[in-house]
Amino acid sequence: MLFKFLTCLVFSIGLFSYSQTITGTVLDYKTQQPVEAVSVYFDNTTIGTVTDTNGRFSLDYSEAIKSSLIISFLGYKSEVITDYRSKQNVTVLLKESIDALEAVVIKADDGLTRKQKLFIFKREFLGESKFARSCKILNEDDLILNYFKNERKLNVRANSPIIIRNESLQYEVSYDISFFEIDFINVVLEDNYEIFDVKTVTYAGTTFYKKLEDFNKKAAVRNREQAYKGSVHQFMRSLYHNTLKDNHYKIYDTKFLVNPEDYINITYSNNPELKTLKLVKPITILYDNERKSGMKLKTPSILIDKYGHYSNPTEVEFTGFMGKQRLGDLLPLDYTL
Repeated sequence: MLFKFLTCLVFSIGLFSYSQTITGTVLDYKTQQPVEAVSVYFDNTTIGTVTDTNGRFSLDYSEAIKSSLIISFLGYKSEVITDYRSKQNVTVLLKESIDALEAVVIKADDGLTRKQKLFIFKREFLGESKFARSCKILNEDDLILNYFKNERKLNVRANSPIIIRNESLQYEVSYDISFFEIDFINVVLEDNYEIFDVKTVTYAGTTFYKKLEDFNKKAAVRNREQAYKGSVHQFMRSLYHNTLKDNHYKIYDTKFLVNPEDYINITYSNNPELKTLKLVKPITILYDNERKSGMKLKTPSILIDKYGHYSNPTEVEFTGFMGKQRLGDLLPLDYTL
């Protein structure tokens, strides 16, 4: 199965080696009044805060943070700030969401029950690993699921962020869906049971992680380390630091073990903080002699940094173990930093 994962993460170039602080005020666009309890966070991290009664916020960040600053509040369109490094103070005007003002009707030639659609969505969104099985969506009723039978597509949206409790990784994850779609190769009926053969899963959104209120440190450390090993995040960090062998990665050309340098070209870019990654051809990745993945680029090159962040995520395609990892297996970008 081919898997695409799109994210609203915007790769920006950081030239700072010290902690910075961004402050700001969030106002209602129409009334110009402050909005309290607005979520302000760096996408795909554990770094966030909420606005006070005056709509103000203050948030520290370091050079490790490359993702966009998200301002999100129920009933309003989320705002995304990518150039925060050039600012010390911002004023954000939130506009009401159209979906919050009026019902949006989507004509779907359904044919599936909500239970069936929810099962498929959770399988493809959370995953099927042991970590994914420990996840529970706390606000399932907020999901709007539509199956288009003639097009063999499942479309999912929500008017509020999805809240997921990940018991294994000890995170409560807030995921604000901007797009989610599953394309099926075929849907067949066998012994009165419909089988859905998935072609692609494509979704985009912003994510904020926070530890559970009943945080179990021992379980978190053990399971997070296991989730990190063999992940895309660790692999990208290993490429940057030239530690593939130390971290138990092997590179193959189909079935043949090869020298990584012959297939992966990594050079310094114009920015000394970043390296340019090129692939001679698609590669097969084997982690610890058991986790097999595939990787190819749909663009000539991407940029990577020492923290494992990489540019153009929509142009990087993973299959196998890495391709099957879903939200239930993922860690925030600032993990271990």
